[in-house]
Amino acid sequence: MREAQCPHTAIGKLIVATTAEEAGSLETIQSAAAQNGVPGLELLGKKQLLSLEPEVSAPAALLSPTTGIIDSHRLMQSLLFTAEDKGAVMSCRTKVTAIAFAGNRYDLEINNGEYRIRAKTVINSAGLHADQIAAGAGIDIDARGYRLNPCKGNYFGASPAPRLKRLVYPVPMKNNVGLGIHATLDLSGRVRFGPDSRYLDKEEILCLSGDQNGQDGPRKAALNLYHVDEDCKDAFGSAIRKYLPGFDTAALDPDMSGIRPKIQGPGDRVMDFIIREESNCGRSPGLTACLAIAGHIEDNFIKDGK
Repeated sequence: MREAQCPHTAIGKLIVATTAEEAGSLETIQSAAAQNGVPGLELLGKKQLLSLEPEVSAPAALLSPTTGIIDSHRLMQSLLFTAEDKGAVMSCRTKVTAIAFAGNRYDLEINNGEYRIRAKTVINSAGLHADQIAAGAGIDIDARGYRLNPCKGNYFGASPAPRLKRLVYPVPMKNNVGLGIHATLDLSGRVRFGPDSRYLDKEEILCLSGDQNGQDGPRKAALNLYHVDEDCKDAFGSAIRKYLPGFDTAALDPDMSGIRPKIQGPGDRVMDFIIREESNCGRSPGLTACLAIAGHIEDNFIKDGK
């Protein structure tokens, strides 16, 4: 992101194995990375790991030296400024309330008719509500595999924080719910732990996706979903001590939480994205892959470069 003047740095990442079984998984991850063109992943023993991160203890680890971090807010601002410079208009606090496809164009109703948009191409990147947008366009979201499974994740800060120089991740969870509770750093060196993963139940999903315009009850209930679940603190401490054995749970402080839209359900195989052209029928890690996804869409779905 040098050309966009977006702050970033390659600090490296460690994937740590705490058991012999997990150590075997590191070679699989290394092989998959090489096949996908990720350079320089190196297997480390316990002594090599301690020489890099003295507070991290594990029998084996995988070092990714090219992994980096970025100022996510500056990235989004840069992308917005670039889009506006090319004539795009960002409209906040708007809701698509109806979609009609007229053969060669889409007609979108916004805020129950407050205004309308006519478009040749519509890119549905509506996050937690992307399946509702698809359904509104006449797509059978269950038949196409688009129904989302909202999954909540909590983050905790720490004071005092461990002295880390790199991102530290456990071996990915076997049930594919998430990557496990890992240690991340921001550009100022601040350490944050998370996220955990919990699929929302049916009542929570209804609360999240319901029409909340002018309704205080549903809106407050939805906002409560974004509070950090402090009763997870002991589970966080236990998970962190698997690779930071000296960590004290009492150091954890609630930081933030979020709800991410997953295509996969509990126990399903990993599926990050489905990217399809759907005009004949009548979607983090989003931030990490946003530029690659944009390039893929431009190369494969935007006709005549427009």
